[in-house]
Amino acid sequence: MSAEVPEFIERYVTALKSEGWFESAQVERALRRVQRHQLIEQVVRGASDVVQIDPRDPEHLQMIYSDRALLTRPFPNASSSLQPGLVARRGSLPSRATRCGTISLCSGGGAGSCQGTSRGRLSTTLGRMR
Repeated sequence: MSAEVPEFIERYVTALKSEGWFESAQVERALRRVQRHQLIEQVVRGASDVVQIDPRDPEHLQMIYSDRALLTRPFPNASSSLQPGLVARRGSLPSRATRCGTISLCSGGGAGSCQGTSRGRLSTTLGRMR
């Protein structure tokens, strides 16, 4: 892990928590463990400018560890990550699907968008909860 990555993760998690997106220690652990810069290989800027992510570039890390959705594939087959705050909120809500031992289905699981649903384990589409 790049020496700067932990600093970006710390600011990212602190900002989400201070903005009230989550209160759960489990969601906080998941946000700290999931390294978004390893899940998002590219982003689209503007209409079609595809930028390959360099995890050593502070500008790229700032973009990835921000509370915004990122377009990860251009149109016509567009794909994006979810806004981290919304994922954290979803992971904080009481639900049968978040109990230990249950199956959790995350729709649209591209680019690690299910990070808040699996109690600290990466779940991209369908994961078994521990």
